[in-house]
Amino acid sequence: MKKLEFRKLIREEIKKQLSEAKKPTASDMVKMFGNAADWGPDAKDQAYVKDGKLVYIDSWYYGQDRAMDFLVKSWKPGGHNYKYWNEEHGVTPKIVDTFSEIKATGRHKKLTKDGIVGVVLDIK
Repeated sequence: MKKLEFRKLIREEIKKQLSEAKKPTASDMVKMFGNAADWGPDAKDQAYVKDGKLVYIDSWYYGQDRAMDFLVKSWKPGGHNYKYWNEEHGVTPKIVDTFSEIKATGRHKKLTKDGIVGVVLDIK
């Protein structure tokens, strides 16, 4: 077998294995965020699943608009969260909604008593 043919076979096999690899679901991602050693102690309170979508929140004290802008940019193509999940796990997150609260309510109080911003993500 020629060297070029061998390389082509290896590339095809790698492509096949990558396409068959299981991509994390929103629930899987929440479990991963729960690993404090990798994501820090607050990440487990920043992510949850609602109606099959990943909800990711962050707190703010000053500058609600700035916090929202930073969060949205991080999950859009080119942003650090988008890049990580796409390159490392083959996930393509898509923002389907955003929200903010002046004072955290309900389950968001686990993260902070101050304001929060959040994105709702479709995970593909």
